Amino acid sequence: MIEPHIIEKLDEEVNRFREKYNLINTENLEKIAENEYGASVIETPLGLSSKWVKTDNGLFIFYHASFKPYEPLTLGHEIGHLAAGHHEGYNPISEMAEKEADYFSARLNGVSLLTLNLFRWAEAGLRFKDHFVNLFRYKQEIEKLQQKGVYEAFK
Repeated sequence: MIEPHIIEKLDEEVNRFREKYNLINTENLEKIAENEYGASVIETPLGLSSKWVKTDNGLFIFYHASFKPYEPLTLGHEIGHLAAGHHEGYNPISEMAEKEADYFSARLNGVSLLTLNLFRWAEAGLRFKDHFVNLFRYKQEIEKLQQKGVYEAFK
């Protein structure tokens, strides 16, 4: 169970973002990550789904969703890690940290946790096909990340 003070903190962030941003698409979620947390957001199908990485060169969010309606939930989940402060010190991500990020993503995107998990299930089914297709784009994606200077952070 998520601690009540963490829920309060995450709800405050969601409400603040709803007032400040129009949360209807992934582009606006990218703006939240960039403007509020200084994270560079990069969409790439190389990853299994998404992750955030803190390096000497900055904070990065790498994300991808094979099932496009799941994309805001995926990105919202990673923003949830930042909203919960998981990036503020090195701590291995725990099951509780994942629950906090899921909670934030569901609230930010206006869906229930059940809906988020249903989308995750659909995403998992499509991911296999997507990774097979990505075998043919693998080299181009690595080159794209290298050109952006973020491949080392992604690895």
